[in-house]
Amino acid sequence: MQIPQIVDARDWISVREAAIRYGFDVGSDERQAHNVWVNSKPEPSLRLTADLELLRVLTRYAPATISNAIRGTRHPLSPKDAKRVRELALTLGFSPRTRKPKVWQGKEIAVGMEFFGKPSFSYHEDILRSLNAKLRDTDGRVSLFDLSDKRIRERFFNDPPNLSVHEGLILVNTQAGADELASLARAYPALPVVLMHDNRPNEGSKYPELIVANIFPDLCTEESGYRKLIRHVLVKHHRKQPLLAIVPESDVETRIIKKRVFEEECLRLNLKPRVYAELVDYTVTTGFRLGTQLSNLFGEIDVLFCGSDTVAVGVHKVRPDLLVTGFDNNDLAEAFGISSVDQGLAKCGEEAVSALQHGIEEWRRRERIAVTRTIRVDARIRCCSGF
Repeated sequence: MQIPQIVDARDWISVREAAIRYGFDVGSDERQAHNVWVNSKPEPSLRLTADLELLRVLTRYAPATISNAIRGTRHPLSPKDAKRVRELALTLGFSPRTRKPKVWQGKEIAVGMEFFGKPSFSYHEDILRSLNAKLRDTDGRVSLFDLSDKRIRERFFNDPPNLSVHEGLILVNTQAGADELASLARAYPALPVVLMHDNRPNEGSKYPELIVANIFPDLCTEESGYRKLIRHVLVKHHRKQPLLAIVPESDVETRIIKKRVFEEECLRLNLKPRVYAELVDYTVTTGFRLGTQLSNLFGEIDVLFCGSDTVAVGVHKVRPDLLVTGFDNNDLAEAFGISSVDQGLAKCGEEAVSALQHGIEEWRRRERIAVTRTIRVDARIRCCSGF
């Protein structure tokens, strides 16, 4: 392919001619978007080159599709359309290898969450409230993406929406895989990503390229509020037949740790650790159903540790005679007097925004190293006093 003369991408007439030359139909909407794009750039150098956002405007393809077409990796375009994209990108001076690290502005942050099957409505509410509070000083805001639906989640990672206007991305409890993050990196190679309550890499491994931090709860150290709550109930209340009820732990690290710590504390006291890891979700209705089945499923138990406050409340409504504890310390736990675990979600939001800012600054110095930031977890004892 003959290399064309590179067009200064700030010149709309030349940009439009180049787009039309390669078969893309651009009109007044694209011109207006081009003006916005040019005005968002710093003081011009001798030549302004295109980025994924300008190519998205001109081609109307998603950034991930454009990036993959240019790199020659998997994409939905025909060979002819992929060639048109590559030629236009070359004409406008775009290079997929060029990183353009952000300068922290503290304006808008994208947040991806899975709402269904996760701890509870208040879990997400507390995190979003803390993120908004942290951004308030910079007039910033959160753009929320609900990734509960499998098809929407696949589209988000494999053909991402326009994230170029965001400071960074925070993924809350999504357990994003390496392939998903790699696809995101191809579309937005300079996008800093913070994980929250997500899986950590195995020993000797590193976080994927985009990750700047993982905000993770302290569930297992001797000072963990979760461990303290279990010990308090088993020792102070002399319980001998405990049961833990959680959703299937599969490969979610926080659930795996919950189960392991419960088993450790039971074995430490020579008790049999029984675990019911078949909850459909963390809702009051699920707790209600569990409460009605407890005797038939497990026989005699004298304390039930629940993976969320919502389940604990549902069980409590059916079995007020049974000592029940929750997790997350939401308003329901306080209203019903249920002991719970406070994960410090307000602190999690603050740490996530701080980690994004720190990651951007390190990236600009080419010193970026992904870290795990551990958040303190406290026990909230309401079943008795003196703890």
